[in-house]
Amino acid sequence: MKEILLTSSVLILALLLLRLLFRKTISRQVQYALWGLVALRLLVPVSLPAMEHNVLTAAEPVTARITAPALYVTPYRETIVSAPPGVFQTPAPYQSFRVDTATEDSTVTFTDGKNVTHSIEYKNQIPLTPVLKAVWHAGMYAMAAWFLLANLRFMLRLRRSRRPYPVENCPYPVYLTAELPSPCLFGLFHPAVYLTPAAVESTETLRHVLIHETTHARHLDPLWSLLRCVCLAVYWFDPLVWIAAIVSRRDCELACDEGALRQLGESERIPYGQTLLRLIPVAGRPESPILSATTMTAGKRELKDRVTRIAENRRTVGIALLAVMTAAALVCVLTFTGAKPSVRSLTGEELSEYALAFNTADRWQDSAGNDCTLRPVQFLTSVYDQPRSIDMYQLFYNGVSPEQAVSDAERQEVTDTYYSGSDPEVDLIRITAEQADVVLTRWTGLTLAETDALNMGSFSYLSDYDAYYHFHGDTNAPGSVCFYAGERSGDTVTLYYQPEQCGVYLADTAGSGEEVWAKVTVVPQPGGGFQLRSNQLCARPDALLSSRLLTGDELAFFNTQFFNSQTTNEFGGVQPTLHNQFLTCLYAGPQDINLFDLFYNGAGTWEAPSQAELEQLGVLAEDGSQICPTYKLTTAAMDAFLLENTGLTLAQTNKVDLDAFDYLPGYDAYYLTKGDTNYRSVTFTGGERKGSYIRLYWKDFYYGGETNECVTLLDRGDGQYWFVSHLLVDGDVPSAFAYPEEEPWLTIPLDDLTPYEPQKMSLTRHSDDCAERGAGFIIDSDDGNDTHSVRIYRSTDGNVYAAVMQAEAAGRNGMAEWEADVFFNVSALDGWNDVNDVRLFFFHDLLGHSGFTVSYSDYLTGGPGRGGYIDTVTDYYYLDNSGTPYLLAHAKGDAQLIDLNGDGALELCTASGVSGQIFFLRDGRYYEADVKALLQDAWPEMNYWDHASWDLNYRRLTVRGFVSMPAWATAEHPQPDADFTRYLYYRDGELLVYKPDKDSQTADHVVGTPDVPEPVLAAAKATVQKAYQDYKNGGFDSGADLDNWRVEYLSESWRRAYPTGALIAYDLNYEYHAQKPANVMLAGGAYVDEDGWLMPDYPYCHYLFFIERNSQYTFLEEQMINDAGPGSEIFEAEMQRWAVELGLASVSDAAPEELLHQLYDGMGGQFLTQFSTMSETDRQTVCQKLDVILQEGTAEQQSLYLDAVQTMAWCSHSFDGAQREAYDYFLEHSARSSQAAYRAQAVMDALTGGGAVQMRLEPADGVRGGDYTVGVSDGSGAVRAQGFSGSFYWATASDSDPSGSSITLQSPDGRCTITAWENSSIVRCEEPGETAWLMAASTSSAPYDGNTVFTYLRKWYDEAEFNALVDRLIVPADGRNREELAQSWLDAVGDVTIHQVTPGSKYENSFVQNRVTVESAEPAAGLYDPELLAGQHFTFTNERIFVPGNYRSKEQQTVNSSARAYHGEYGPMPGGGAFLDTRSGLLYQTADGWKGTFAP
Repeated sequence: MKEILLTSSVLILALLLLRLLFRKTISRQVQYALWGLVALRLLVPVSLPAMEHNVLTAAEPVTARITAPALYVTPYRETIVSAPPGVFQTPAPYQSFRVDTATEDSTVTFTDGKNVTHSIEYKNQIPLTPVLKAVWHAGMYAMAAWFLLANLRFMLRLRRSRRPYPVENCPYPVYLTAELPSPCLFGLFHPAVYLTPAAVESTETLRHVLIHETTHARHLDPLWSLLRCVCLAVYWFDPLVWIAAIVSRRDCELACDEGALRQLGESERIPYGQTLLRLIPVAGRPESPILSATTMTAGKRELKDRVTRIAENRRTVGIALLAVMTAAALVCVLTFTGAKPSVRSLTGEELSEYALAFNTADRWQDSAGNDCTLRPVQFLTSVYDQPRSIDMYQLFYNGVSPEQAVSDAERQEVTDTYYSGSDPEVDLIRITAEQADVVLTRWTGLTLAETDALNMGSFSYLSDYDAYYHFHGDTNAPGSVCFYAGERSGDTVTLYYQPEQCGVYLADTAGSGEEVWAKVTVVPQPGGGFQLRSNQLCARPDALLSSRLLTGDELAFFNTQFFNSQTTNEFGGVQPTLHNQFLTCLYAGPQDINLFDLFYNGAGTWEAPSQAELEQLGVLAEDGSQICPTYKLTTAAMDAFLLENTGLTLAQTNKVDLDAFDYLPGYDAYYLTKGDTNYRSVTFTGGERKGSYIRLYWKDFYYGGETNECVTLLDRGDGQYWFVSHLLVDGDVPSAFAYPEEEPWLTIPLDDLTPYEPQKMSLTRHSDDCAERGAGFIIDSDDGNDTHSVRIYRSTDGNVYAAVMQAEAAGRNGMAEWEADVFFNVSALDGWNDVNDVRLFFFHDLLGHSGFTVSYSDYLTGGPGRGGYIDTVTDYYYLDNSGTPYLLAHAKGDAQLIDLNGDGALELCTASGVSGQIFFLRDGRYYEADVKALLQDAWPEMNYWDHASWDLNYRRLTVRGFVSMPAWATAEHPQPDADFTRYLYYRDGELLVYKPDKDSQTADHVVGTPDVPEPVLAAAKATVQKAYQDYKNGGFDSGADLDNWRVEYLSESWRRAYPTGALIAYDLNYEYHAQKPANVMLAGGAYVDEDGWLMPDYPYCHYLFFIERNSQYTFLEEQMINDAGPGSEIFEAEMQRWAVELGLASVSDAAPEELLHQLYDGMGGQFLTQFSTMSETDRQTVCQKLDVILQEGTAEQQSLYLDAVQTMAWCSHSFDGAQREAYDYFLEHSARSSQAAYRAQAVMDALTGGGAVQMRLEPADGVRGGDYTVGVSDGSGAVRAQGFSGSFYWATASDSDPSGSSITLQSPDGRCTITAWENSSIVRCEEPGETAWLMAASTSSAPYDGNTVFTYLRKWYDEAEFNALVDRLIVPADGRNREELAQSWLDAVGDVTIHQVTPGSKYENSFVQNRVTVESAEPAAGLYDPELLAGQHFTFTNERIFVPGNYRSKEQQTVNSSARAYHGEYGPMPGGGAFLDTRSGLLYQTADGWKGTFAP
């Protein structure tokens, strides 16, 4: 209907225009005849064949949007969907009803004049299409009745009043009546002329009237009147049809006048006109077009026009007639032809849906109860231009019911009839005619009998069974098809694919490398699904297929955002993106994804199973606890995740490995008990786009060895993608990529580089010199024929070596066998390159070799004693068959293997703060490009190389530094510099240097197109503009003459979703433009670039904070956060506090760690202010959660907590009333630090009050330890006892049962004890009748002091143990001289530190060697106890070489002492980390022998 209305309206308007333009140059009869076209268009509702250029084709974009309307009644709920920032949101004006497009949920969405989008839900929705159709039909019947009644009434009136009037030579009956205003012709099948008395007054008048009316009859005007009435009845609602009826009736009379005058002759023109003037009455309105009679009434204007036309006698101009006919023909072409079927490309989502339909098995049961299945992709196994020509042999090659039984009798009959009784002994496929008909009818609309049954004769047919049979042991079943492009033209859909990719070979292209494309044509069916029409080979659909390589930006998006990214979940935890889960298994189509691997880490969040569920699953221990965490995943959650990422539901998949989960039908949920993850990261090295499909390539080691893999995504638009497949790639991964389109800023040729050869390393045999082994592994020689062992080790001479091992065997007391061919001595940097710092790794297929790397630290510039830049150096080696290493490359800085130019060969790329290198092969020769030197030579203005890094996504080197800008120079700033950034690419033996062009990307003060909502961008621009004006008005530009500003970077940096909305932080960087950049004052990270754009503050440290609710963004504020930004614990805590203030979250949502960081805000004031406004319930929740930190937190968290409490105590004098009340409440209910500290010190004072303490160490491994009694004043005892409580932050704790090594201090009477455990903050204090469990966090930041009470007391215990063991040493007086006595005593002391002290002691050593010199002078007065000097005695000086046995021992014996690093002054190095110190002592004689002591 809408097509007829549109084309007829255009036709009517066109004819009215032609009538106006040519009214004086064409005949009235031609003018009248044109109206027949309108009648034909209105009454024959068909169109001629479609054309590309016509009314319907042009109007299709509009007509396609005309949808079924509905009447909405009684609104009951309104939602503001979105509104611009700052716009006051008001409800929409109340409307009790509204007409709009029909929707499924009775919701109307519209945008008002303030750009506020409203969504209104109505209680009732009444579809108007059936209502409008009923109104149309009713109007049509009413008009038809009016037409019949009006004409019937007219006819009856005539018959009552008429009387015959005899007239000679008139072919029609003539009647005379006085009831008519004018003569007329009336009657369709038997027309008659009706005269008025005025018409017969004279012979001339009668003659004029009769000729006029008979002309009407000759023109068949009664018939055209009837057709006019039918048009009006059908199109009664169209005003243009009414206009056409009235004007055409008028033209009917004009055409009749013209015909009558042609019969009368020119001499009768004036008299004829006078007759009309006498007979035609003047009417106030046009004659009703509903009457079929040709009455002659007219209005004044029409009558004047009619008489004027008669008097003028204008003739048709031939050219005008030709023009009119041509225009009329054109109009007909434009309005009588149908719309050319709209051709549009299919969306990615549509392509995926068709691929899914082709790849998904259609299942049914035949009449015999056999389960039948066929994937529509089977229809792609042959070429056909119509469904009747399908190759049935290929279609049914695999049958449709593999499980249906073939009786022995059938098999024997097939064998006897078609195989001469010889059974092929392979599977026999059976297809019944019924099954074939079901398949063909379902997918083509034909039965087997209606097709050509092409190649059906290749099957064996048994008429008794009406079935076809085929012996074969193979299959032609295709894989999954992937449609790369498609288009819809009218009702036909054409899908393009590459048949060989799904295992179908429609053309013989073996060995040619030719790309084969095919297209399958289908017709979508009204009830869903489709039917096939053809499957043909075709050319590559380049017009539809936008095939190209991915850009660096696109690759970076997939590497860093779509994959490998992290989000913060609703609980504040870090959630890796689950897109990586689609890489945990291989699949040809989404329906074949391994669901156990996919959902191993959930679907975004796990649900906690109830106790009842856990009991049903049988995963609880006997005490009711969970042995291992059990996670729950509902079917609804799995459906939602699959729909979002594949377009499928769980039921639409093949449920691969779904049974690996436990399933409880009562909860419709799946369960998994696990304690690990299968998450995998990925780095894509290349990618390409074909149509709507994106292929990403990467190398993987997960499936054993190195594999090349490809994951295919379907681009659905708006950043949404569906996973299509994840498959291994045969051969090398495509590595080509897209270079920048613009011309390089600078090109540096590499033709003048000098090639080099790998360096053969000399080998030096080392035997039995291993002090400590480092990394090592077995590696193949370069040709893969031999294997060798490579090892890093620290030698007994103190050096760290890399060696090819010839013999290596470990014994009980060290290395039993050690033969090493050393090829490299690692640089001995102070504090660097310990044996465990030097790393080994593999590399594969670099510059034609595979081997290993040695990574260590070394000077990249400068050297020992000269300063310089130290960074990682990586040496690349390969081995020949004899095991001799060859140095392939000496890489400085961060090294990566990248295929820079996309030729499939890897280059070695390095970068650091002072260097950049590329190692590459050219014509079989090795080259090293010093990128920094090359760039410096080509660009002398570069005066500082500050930073460089290789980007795998872009395959480029990014260099930043400073460049001289002499054009900026002023008297005050004669040598100005600017920050620069350059991107370097490698291609065709040259370096391409690009300068970022942000100016060309800037529009409306914004660089590029930030991927943020419009309100965020608007807020960013307003923020920067205000900061710019404030900066200028405040006089901070220092004469730089700022003239512009821009948003240089804007991106979402942090988001936390809550039930009622989300809190979001956007990272903002902005720049101002200076006309005099040399005057810019730079500080605090500020910069100015070569184009005069400056950032006056810390770059990329400004954040815009928003609340998002229902897609509406509310700007909160802007903050500059230099430290503790997104990702830090403090930031997370601050955001949680803010969320509570804004009503997005409650205190119960905050994690204990977040509350801890809110507590630790410098002085506690902000925390207490918020705490004071909380309800009693929220206060208790906060205290309980902070107690979790005290009970279960790490030592660092506990220290932070206690430090915060102490800070609040220090600042409490500044609290206001509300803060004071909150502080007191907090101390009473959570922070009981002062009471706990008092209790700890009280017990310590009680047990040390007797002057002595018994100390007991119980090592967890039972090695040594024991009891010692020591005086409180001995050694550091007094300090340890008195400073006990002050050395820690204290809090009360619940009863505990710590494990591990412990130290107990006990009073001599056993009434008081203090016990502390290693690696625990728990302390048990016991007094008579009472036990207190406390928690302590160290106030010291020095590792040597320890962070637990155990470590604190262990130092006291170590002194007691060491002094007791040394005090027991006695050297017999057996005639040895003093040097020998001293040497024996010192060696015995050394043995105590090696073999007798408890492991972990601060006196423990692994090696001791003493040199002694006896002194002749008496010791200084007061140095030793006088009692020791009463008998024989002597003093000595001891030079000791020692290796500390642990970190605490190293600190004890080297800090604040004479110890220094030993470099072999007195013999071979005893091992890494040896020291040499000097100390003095005293030997004195007792009754049992000689004893000794060291000077204090």
